[in-house]
Amino acid sequence: MSTLFVVGKINRTEVTQSLATVCDHHIQLPDLAALFIRLYSDRLVGRSHEEGVSLVVHPGNAAESAELDSTFRAFFPVLNLVAIDQHVAAERLRELVTQLPAQNKRCRDRVRRMAHWMYHSGCSSRVYSIARQLHTLRGTAQRRTVPPVLAAIDFASLLTRCDDARYWRLLSTWNFEPHTLLRSDLVWCAFVLLRKLAADAHLQLPDQRLLLFLFTLEASYHQVNKFHNFRHAVDVMQATWRLCDTILQQPLQVLLLSVAAIGHDIGHPGSNNMLLTKFRAPVAMRYQESVLENMHSDLFRQLLNDQWPQLLGQSHNTNNLISDTIKATDMALHAEYVDKLRENRKIDNLKTLTSLIIKAADISNVTRPLKISAQWAYLITLEFRDCSLLEEYKSARDDESENESEGNSDDDESARDSGDGARVEDILEVALSPEELVKKYPCIPGGQIFFIDTFAEQFFEEFCQKFPELNFLMENIRSNKKFWLGKL
Repeated sequence: MSTLFVVGKINRTEVTQSLATVCDHHIQLPDLAALFIRLYSDRLVGRSHEEGVSLVVHPGNAAESAELDSTFRAFFPVLNLVAIDQHVAAERLRELVTQLPAQNKRCRDRVRRMAHWMYHSGCSSRVYSIARQLHTLRGTAQRRTVPPVLAAIDFASLLTRCDDARYWRLLSTWNFEPHTLLRSDLVWCAFVLLRKLAADAHLQLPDQRLLLFLFTLEASYHQVNKFHNFRHAVDVMQATWRLCDTILQQPLQVLLLSVAAIGHDIGHPGSNNMLLTKFRAPVAMRYQESVLENMHSDLFRQLLNDQWPQLLGQSHNTNNLISDTIKATDMALHAEYVDKLRENRKIDNLKTLTSLIIKAADISNVTRPLKISAQWAYLITLEFRDCSLLEEYKSARDDESENESEGNSDDDESARDSGDGARVEDILEVALSPEELVKKYPCIPGGQIFFIDTFAEQFFEEFCQKFPELNFLMENIRSNKKFWLGKL
């Protein structure tokens, strides 16, 4: 959906009147503080601002529009937000009105949207792309300051939450069920855990700054992805912390690894390295190997440099623990880590140990109890289906570019309809049992058996031999495998 945000008093009413004709919603707000609060609140309830281009009309000038766009890209990276001052030239206004319908149509179709994210090479598009986000990368010496309007927001007041004891109960078990949690719950789970780990490591951030970091991180994950989203990030962080509780007790290392876990898939397009490389995505040309993992590492390093530089400094002092462990999540390296487990009687190299922990957490879905594991299986099946549709779409038009002009509606009309894409919230609202999921998607058992046989079983057998306290992981895998085999 496309929203027209009108901020403050706009004297040129023809600007808002023209833009209102091409936007789905029209919202009047008193000032920028109210705008940012509205954007954060929208994200918490699943209004992603990714399925359309939202316009922000304000009473300032062109320079203020440029600064506002810069703020959007730094603190709301994956949202499609465009600042427009009331003095906008008539020609640009006509261009916006002409082009916006095609852009919104592209954003609403999940396959075309993914194609734009991955393959568009321009940096000025109104619709998010990986290339546009990477264009914002800066050196560590160039630290972005937090605008006063954001620093003044009471983030805690935006969250619906219970007492912290409830969140600790949720976090402290391997039966962690993020699918049952609201997005505000996920943010607060991350907050209470990272606040404690930071205190233990003597690297505290003020609560307000830690919450800003988490809200920015949430807005750096695509809500519209079925699997690779903030929910997955929190899940991997929780699994990492639980594994560290058994394996790694040094507070600083536990903090660094848990932070790496929640940032390990930042900006993930819901696709894979093969599709990025096969169709020559700009990001694949940039990194050549471990494409997504290198991208995640660079984007997350910049976020930490801007908002938690003390932590990033400690990571550099610990052999780049955050970057190295994020890169270790590349499944192309999986066999290497299985070999490391086999060849070493004891894992005492810190880089190897932390990489093994985050890898185990990243593929831990199959080690959760069946009810939870099946939900993850369902979501990854849906995301794989999107990838298949994307590959078909790109194969049919491989000689064409994703860089058509912003208003080229012919591209949208000629692309094959990819079908209806249900929102993640709607999917999770219907809590299907494992048996019901198999009935609806008969391919799930085969996919789970393939993953367990090819990757998980061998890895966790070796992992649990090194750390016998974690044998329950293999017990869950065997139990889940037995169920899936019975459904083939």
